[in-house]
Amino acid sequence: MKVSFSILFYSLTAGILLLLSACEKEDPNSVYGKFKDPDDGKTYRTIVIGGLEWLADNMNKGIMIKSSQQQTNNEDVEKYCYNDDPKNCERFGGLYTWDEAMGYTKEPGAKGICPTGWWIPTDANWKELEMSLGMSNQEANETQWRSLEVGDKLKPKGSSNFSGQLSGHRFHGDGNFYGLNQSGSWWSSSSEPTHAWRRTLGEDEGGVYRALSSKQYAFSVRCVRHAPVSR
Repeated sequence: MKVSFSILFYSLTAGILLLLSACEKEDPNSVYGKFKDPDDGKTYRTIVIGGLEWLADNMNKGIMIKSSQQQTNNEDVEKYCYNDDPKNCERFGGLYTWDEAMGYTKEPGAKGICPTGWWIPTDANWKELEMSLGMSNQEANETQWRSLEVGDKLKPKGSSNFSGQLSGHRFHGDGNFYGLNQSGSWWSSSSEPTHAWRRTLGEDEGGVYRALSSKQYAFSVRCVRHAPVSR
C-alpha cells in the first residue's frame, strides 16, 4: 500500500509538534506554580508556605535607572539593577526603595508594585512564614538574627523552596551596591515614619534577620497573596 508524500509529511510534522509540546510542559513533579504578571508579561515561580502563596522569585518590574539617580514618585516604576547591569535584574530581580516598592502609599498590605491580587507582605505575613518553618512565636517577635535554621530553609536550594536569592542592596548614603551573593534583604509593608521592617538572609548565617531600616535603602521585593483553594 502506497502512502502519499503529503500524508507522510503531515504525520511527521504532527509528531514533532506533539513532542515539542510535551517538552514545553511544566515538570509535573515541580513544587512550583507559575504566575504571569499581566502588567509586563514577566513570569514568576510561586510557592505556597504557611497558608499564603509567595513569589519564589524577586520582583523585576519597571525601568532601570542608574545608581546615581533617585527613585521618584512619577508615572513609572523605577528599579536599580546591581552594579547598574540589567543582566543582574534578570537574574536577581530589581532593587527598590520602600516608597517605590509601596507605590508611595504607607498602608500595610498595600499592592505597591505587585500584580493585582498580590500585596507587599506585612511584618505579620513574614512572621507567619517563619513560624510555619519552625521558628517559635517568641523568636519571631525578636529583632536581629533569630532562629538557627529557618534562614537556611529560605535560601536557594533550601527545603522551603522559597529560594531567597542573596541579591545584595543599594546603600542610599553613597549610592553604591553591596552584598551580592553575600546577603539578600526584602521589604515588608509595615513601617514607622522613616523606617520599615525588613528581612535579611546571609551567606554565613542560618537565621533570619529582622530589623527596622531606613526607607531609603533599596532592597528586593517579594509579593504574596491568599493561597488558591485546591480542587
